[in-house]
Amino acid sequence: MLNEYRLILTLAIIPVLITVACSSDTPTAAPPATSTEVIENALPVPPATATQAPTATPVPTETPQTSEIRSTNPAPTREPTESFTVQKMELEPATGTAFEKLLSLLPDNQATREYTRLGDFAGFVDALGIDRIPPGSTAEERNKYFEYTAKVDVYALYGLIAGWPAEQREYQNLIDTYPDLAFDFMTVEQFARSGDFFFNRDSRPITYDIALGPFDPAETAAALSTCDCGQPEIREHGGIEYFAWGEGDGIGSIKDRHRRPFYDHLGRGPHLLVTKGAAYYTITNGVIDEYIDVIQGVRPSLADAEDYLQAVQWMASMEVLGEITLRNQGFTVETIVEVLFGRADAADIAQSEPLLLPFTLAATGIGHDGERTFAGLVLVHEDAVSAGPNLERLLARIRNVAPAGLGSSAAARPWSYRVDRIETQLSGRFLIAKIYFTVPNDSILLGIPGSLLVHE
Repeated sequence: MLNEYRLILTLAIIPVLITVACSSDTPTAAPPATSTEVIENALPVPPATATQAPTATPVPTETPQTSEIRSTNPAPTREPTESFTVQKMELEPATGTAFEKLLSLLPDNQATREYTRLGDFAGFVDALGIDRIPPGSTAEERNKYFEYTAKVDVYALYGLIAGWPAEQREYQNLIDTYPDLAFDFMTVEQFARSGDFFFNRDSRPITYDIALGPFDPAETAAALSTCDCGQPEIREHGGIEYFAWGEGDGIGSIKDRHRRPFYDHLGRGPHLLVTKGAAYYTITNGVIDEYIDVIQGVRPSLADAEDYLQAVQWMASMEVLGEITLRNQGFTVETIVEVLFGRADAADIAQSEPLLLPFTLAATGIGHDGERTFAGLVLVHEDAVSAGPNLERLLARIRNVAPAGLGSSAAARPWSYRVDRIETQLSGRFLIAKIYFTVPNDSILLGIPGSLLVHE
């Protein structure tokens, strides 16, 4: 799946490069610090050439299926300065969020620990003040909705389209699944995605995809019984029945691409469990059994892993919207060089500052504080001894290390050219930070392998 990650990396970098290229020579002053004590000023960075602030995209005066937008102005772009401020936060972990609930539905295993995405699509849309498109809406209604949200400079680059299940992403405008399954993509309110996704070369990946929303098993069973589509095999585990199409070996036939009701873009048939309020999807044998074991309490969930639970709670306390990504691997120089596929070498990644001390888990996401977009970060360490020094090393790398893999023009100046404020907190083994980028869309860079989050 390395190629799949490389595609995501490329697509993520494109908007950043476009933003860099489209920049105004009208500077916008950065606002003063507003909430916490300033404890440090960053060292000066090399003088910058004039850049252009991205032009605001006007919001349509008439929008289908929408209510009043809370903010119709683009997130502000600030002129880079020669320093950034570092401020202290005093947060408490947020409990009982949708992210935490999603974590409690995933089995705790190697695949879910390596890479997990938690998405709150409904929370993201609600934060924009936009009415959700109801399940069963027409393709035309959905298209107008997505066209509208794409024109709003939103709080994050994620969340405009619910990413569940990942293998079905091309169904959005090709096939109407509602008549076959009694749900479609607009049914999804929250979703979780895990599995061998980031640095796995296996052609038969294990996938975990869960969605929360107004799902109903009786309605899905009734729709399937009358649909003009392939009927599933009924399987059972722990006294609970579920649907199975295909072999479940991660391999499909291209002739079955988008075969009804729910074959994916590679012609792989799904295994599907629908419960009241949730849908569980996979293309891998045995995964539904794991889901059921978690539901019945005979197998631990990822929420039972204390580091993962607390990382999500700390991220939620920063008002992260849209998505949280959790991963415990891929932060060494060697792996980052590999996934950047020639964009940078080891020297480009390491540069002059010490690497971070090893950490065991990183959580990243994008949020909004009511005024500005920020990138959220939680680093989890084996002990509290490493957390404090890692904060200093992180700040030093932001001051003096240039981004890697974004092209020569982007790499000419250190990260500090892109950052004007950082809010931090240390809590035992946890390093928590809000990083405010001068260009809001650059917030996505924190979650992309590069020269910043790289450890010994």
